[in-house]
Amino acid sequence: MNMLFSLRLSSFNMKLFTPLFVIILIGCTTSKHNNLRYFQDYENAKGWTGALIDSGIAYSGKFSQKVINENEYGEGLRIPLGEADKQPLKKIKANVKIAATQLDGEIFLVIDIFSPSENKSIAYNSGANQSEIIKSSKAWAVCTNEMFIPANAKANDIVKVYVWNPRHQQFFMDDFEVTFEK
Repeated sequence: MNMLFSLRLSSFNMKLFTPLFVIILIGCTTSKHNNLRYFQDYENAKGWTGALIDSGIAYSGKFSQKVINENEYGEGLRIPLGEADKQPLKKIKANVKIAATQLDGEIFLVIDIFSPSENKSIAYNSGANQSEIIKSSKAWAVCTNEMFIPANAKANDIVKVYVWNPRHQQFFMDDFEVTFEK
């Protein structure tokens, strides 16, 4: 049996409860995550350099980046750590969709933090070889990597996230995402 309940508030009760409803509404709509996200889907690559945009195959939309045999590196994100956020960051996560018809070697999703003042990388993670994940996928494979940001990282240190193709293979990449966590 369905019962319909109704709540009738007098004008006095409404004035009393309205601020409470506003507070609850604001509390429910405020974002609680502390992540910063950079995303490239190659649909609007105007101004991007180093990317060979292809319309033959795509994970989403109409375009992807084609990494050709001559290229050892796919396009990536390069940003000073302090530009990502002024507050200290704890972790970097990266993922990209990759498709290939044939792979004979390794592909890595690299996260690197380079210190210009020390002229060296202070943190580097090439992650696992992604080629097995890509080969086992019938279409697009999700390749991931993550790394904690060292405590000694400075705002002017450069974060580089890119696909490394040491065997110079041809493949496509799409929906490249890098997330910084506080």
